[in-house]
Amino acid sequence: MACQRAFEALEKGRRRIRSSARQGGIAISAITLWELATHGRLNFAGTVDAFVEEISSRTAIRPITVKVAILANQLRANYSGDPCDHLIGATALVEALPLVTKDRNIRSCKQLQTIW
Repeated sequence: MACQRAFEALEKGRRRIRSSARQGGIAISAITLWELATHGRLNFAGTVDAFVEEISSRTAIRPITVKVAILANQLRANYSGDPCDHLIGATALVEALPLVTKDRNIRSCKQLQTIW
């Protein structure tokens, strides 16, 4: 049963990402490129460099600016224990973009518009 719910949640997230892409594209924080390249969360053929280049060619990359850094430190303490998540959330706030996440703590943040 838990496996079925996880599969359904994953499919729901994929549908929402595809819908967002059709409506105006997808943007990611620059820190997300680093996470994808270093954490090995995704399986892909080829080199990490080629993978990052491919993602960059299909996605708008949003920089970590001074404003993003300041806002990242102002998100509530239970937002996430991962500093990268704080930078990603702050990027979404600065860019006024919805954030796709399955993380319940992040989704409960009233400052952000989240999709999942």
